Amino acid sequence: MALLVIGLLAAQGGAEALKKIEEALAKPDSLSVSFKASATQTTESGTILAHASGRLQFKKGGKSRQELSMIQGGSKADLVMVSDGLRLRTQLAGRSMDIELPSNYASNQFLALARVGVLPTGLLSPQIRKVRQIRTGLSELDVQKDLLISEAELGTSEGGSGLLIYTLSAPELKRDFACRTWYSLETFRPVRRELHARQPGYEELYAETYEGWSEDEIPEGSFETSR
Repeated sequence: MALLVIGLLAAQGGAEALKKIEEALAKPDSLSVSFKASATQTTESGTILAHASGRLQFKKGGKSRQELSMIQGGSKADLVMVSDGLRLRTQLAGRSMDIELPSNYASNQFLALARVGVLPTGLLSPQIRKVRQIRTGLSELDVQKDLLISEAELGTSEGGSGLLIYTLSAPELKRDFACRTWYSLETFRPVRRELHARQPGYEELYAETYEGWSEDEIPEGSFETSR
């Protein structure tokens, strides 16, 4: 009975911690953070390793700026994604693309950062959209439905950081990830994260760290999509 009670409390605490993490990211008028990330994908054909670093900036009204540099093999790519709340401009390898934003774009950003992280979202989202496009003709991403959280529970806190352990499911990809997110017990913002998926003949591992969370005012010019 005691173990059952402890398990129920851990599960209740896990759901509450996830909610607080999501609120801590979405609530400020301005928010910025630097990150470092790595991704490893292993199949029978070999292993692909990628490293990335960059900075995220958010402002009320769906405004955001993501700057990322990624190295995979001997190749380097610089990505800049800027949203003014209405449109998104993506710049990659000297090319630009503009799209109108779906109504849930702003909430999706914070949910994805709270649940999944920067690099996993960037690599998984196109896969989900492609599968959905083939099946239904629709490709809009909805983090609440497409990246599901289950079995959330608290791990052992250490060094001022709490630990949230959960399963992340991507139904469209028929893939589950074992996730561990360390977060500040003071601010409830992520400190680091690990996602791990394993299937016969396939293994996927993501790791990210976050530094320098700030609520300092961000100039409006950072979110101009015309430049």
